[in-house]
Amino acid sequence: MTAHVDYVVVGSGLTGATIARVLHDAGWRVQVLERRAHLGGNVHEHRHPSGIRIHTYGPHYFRTNSEELWAFVNRFGAFHPFVAEVRTEVEGAVEAWPVTADYIRRVAVRRGVRNSLGYLRTSRKPPSL
Repeated sequence: MTAHVDYVVVGSGLTGATIARVLHDAGWRVQVLERRAHLGGNVHEHRHPSGIRIHTYGPHYFRTNSEELWAFVNRFGAFHPFVAEVRTEVEGAVEAWPVTADYIRRVAVRRGVRNSLGYLRTSRKPPSL
């Protein structure tokens, strides 16, 4: 015999797990259905016998500037710090990617590009047209 549930959530990835938890915390009876042999959907990870964490379906990164959201997600598990720093080689020099305004200004000066509006040499924004 199946127990009565108020909500059935299909999938235990980030969205399904979050919806199920919020509903459960609000007092609803929730059943989560998952076709895989593990929870977590595409953010599932496991440990190699050497102890290295392996992202089963590729790495996933969680970023937010919201303190409220950060406090909410930290109720469910520990996050591992990660800072992405993408660089590219341009004309023999390592530069930030995507290209920054600073790089454009330096290249413009080096190549003698003149701009009568002056916004390549200052932090002023170009005028609206």
